[in-house]
Amino acid sequence: MTTDTQWRKVREQVFKDQKGKCWVCPKVHQSHETMHAHHAVYTYDKHLTKYLDSVENIFLLCPECHLKDHGYLTCWFKRLCAWSDKIDHGYEMEAWHEEIPMLIKDNFFYLGKEENGNKDIYKSQAGNLGS
Repeated sequence: MTTDTQWRKVREQVFKDQKGKCWVCPKVHQSHETMHAHHAVYTYDKHLTKYLDSVENIFLLCPECHLKDHGYLTCWFKRLCAWSDKIDHGYEMEAWHEEIPMLIKDNFFYLGKEENGNKDIYKSQAGNLGS
């Protein structure tokens, strides 16, 4: 089980990684406390919270985007975008993914960056695909 202190540290790190921006829209926040946390991979199995309540699996969103896009954010392609974004921030996503003791897991791969380093290429492409 994730403690309140651990959860706050995860949210603070994700806020720092995202530079205070909502992961979906360009809105900038002054604190992680005004944002919603979204799990890229989620299950109701509480035994997995120590894996899923981690920096590798959390994105912060403005409340409007979380409410509006929640269903779409759970699609496989959006999880690929999340995976790739975390790799761009230096996280060892393959190792994290292998640690999760789930019987059925998504197949992930890195989407990469455009030559100019613009990682928004997969976010913009994701907006054109259905869930």
